Amino acid sequence: MVHSTKQLLVAALVAVCLKTASSQVCPFGWLERPGSDTCYLLSADSTKYKFPEAVAKCGAYQGQVLIFNSTAEQTWVLKQLQSISSAYSAARAWWLGLQYANNKYQWLDGAQVQNDQIPWVGGKPSHAAGQCYVIQNQKVVSSDCAAWNNVMCTRPKSLPLSCEVDNLWTYINGSCFKTFNDSRSWEDAKSLCELQDAHLATVTTFMEHSYLWDAARNTVPPSKVWTGLTVQLQAGQLALVWVDGTGLDTSPVYWNDSQPGQLG
Repeated sequence: MVHSTKQLLVAALVAVCLKTASSQVCPFGWLERPGSDTCYLLSADSTKYKFPEAVAKCGAYQGQVLIFNSTAEQTWVLKQLQSISSAYSAARAWWLGLQYANNKYQWLDGAQVQNDQIPWVGGKPSHAAGQCYVIQNQKVVSSDCAAWNNVMCTRPKSLPLSCEVDNLWTYINGSCFKTFNDSRSWEDAKSLCELQDAHLATVTTFMEHSYLWDAARNTVPPSKVWTGLTVQLQAGQLALVWVDGTGLDTSPVYWNDSQPGQLG
């Protein structure tokens, strides 16, 4: 069921947001290092992981635990961690994707470690079999791999995004959809989606229509949902247009009885 903006602008309905599943930008909530192709996600809250869990967590984002590829990256990362640590009273440590094997240090991706890439505590390396490494107080120290620490994940900006399933996004036909169950006006729903690097849902296939229909039925209590269909003035005439600029004639709309009605 599709409702035009003009008809339901004053109502409080559920928002359904859509964003492309392939984009060369950092995912929502990730930091982009200026001048680089790398995105960073920090677990700055109370959520902590053992090292194997941190590796799995970053892998789920198509990324890896933090490694240093250059001194410029190291400087930028340490600055970010320092600003976060200063906001908390307790000391925090972040896992580093560093390992010691065969009498040498190497990154988890197999790259060899350069001496100037590691700000060792005391200025010199500290290694032991089976140890992992963390960044704490701007320095790298060894840690038990079973200890609980924060994690910073990295991933290339150019890597196509997959839907953030663990954040309740659903993949449909190359797009990601998410329903926000609290009721709001159309303008507020539009703003909410834009904060997610998305826009209000458009309907281009029957599968997408079915998702919106299920979203309306599965809210508690069952509700109507906002879509990105708007009434705009084009060439002196009112026309129905999706918020992404797509014309209504290029996509199917499953109107309710007596809809869309008179636009003027």
